[in-house]
Amino acid sequence: MLWKIYFWIMLVLLIVSMFLENEYGWGESVLRIVSTIIAIINTVGLYGYVYKKKFYSQSFWKIIFKLL
Repeated sequence: MLWKIYFWIMLVLLIVSMFLENEYGWGESVLRIVSTIIAIINTVGLYGYVYKKKFYSQSFWKIIFKLL
């Protein structure tokens, strides 16, 4: 149950952070785009874990979480 609450909080924070303004210029915007992509991948993995859905193989997620 707590994992589901955590998932929805993280999803809301991810969506809100996508609409916040960037005040630091172009270099920071590239970092923000990369960070958003990583957060989306992690959120998909968390969704799969919380709701027992299988997205890709288990070895794929092990590699992704070790790299990110």
